Amino acid sequence: MTATASVVRLLEEPSQFIAALYQDCPPLARIDSVEHTSLVWERAPTDFAIRQSAGGSMNTQIVPDAATCPACLAEMNTPRRAALPLSFHKLHPLWTTLHHYSCYAL
Repeated sequence: MTATASVVRLLEEPSQFIAALYQDCPPLARIDSVEHTSLVWERAPTDFAIRQSAGGSMNTQIVPDAATCPACLAEMNTPRRAALPLSFHKLHPLWTTLHHYSCYAL
């Protein structure tokens, strides 16, 4: 889930995801910090869902007129990714990377 000041990602083992996040950080993204908290599920989730962003003040630090980078263009033009049910231009570049790992890491 994207929040206005952060991104929330639920997963089982974060170390590999966090390493890949820093290594594959999108060109316009900057990671200020990564925090993770272990959670014990009463019942493990069986699917993945994209939820509406939480409200609050925006703090993404991406200029609105930035050109679309090659990585974002490739993601938008990949047929499997084109079915994403959200308007791509409204998404923060960091979110797309997190979503990519979310789809394939679960």
